[in-house]
Amino acid sequence: MMEQFRRASAGSIVNTKGGLIEATHSLPSERHAVLLNNSGFPELDNLELLIMSNFIALVVDDDPLQRAFLADLLKDEGLEVIECASAEAAELVLVSTGAELRALVTDVNLAGGMSGVDLAQYAKRKFPPLNVVMVSGDGPPYIPHDTRFLRKPCVPAELLDAVLN
Repeated sequence: MMEQFRRASAGSIVNTKGGLIEATHSLPSERHAVLLNNSGFPELDNLELLIMSNFIALVVDDDPLQRAFLADLLKDEGLEVIECASAEAAELVLVSTGAELRALVTDVNLAGGMSGVDLAQYAKRKFPPLNVVMVSGDGPPYIPHDTRFLRKPCVPAELLDAVLN
């Protein structure tokens, strides 16, 4: 069933977690992100359609509260936001929608084998014009060229400036 959804919608599987599969699919003029259950049907209780606009930000943080805070801040400014809990899931989003993204905000320390620094380097190598902002409660790590670093907790105005400029 999931493979049928993927083929019918020209979509891709982004992440699997807790019996849900996060996937993207394309319609003729729009791209949406939805949560699917293991049988390939939308999870109605958690269904979130994301109609992407001209300014799309990818927010990556393994802490759901931090991720929600960062995403809400950007949404309040009118940005469309895609959220990922791991660098691996975010890398798949970058591969499928990278040219449409305008900004990446990633925590430095992420669960999984790939760090936020690794993700930032990959994103800047594949999509040089992408605004990349790394955040951490610790001091700055290695910061890839043309990447901004902000210490958590982020001052909202500084984050918005880094994302938008």
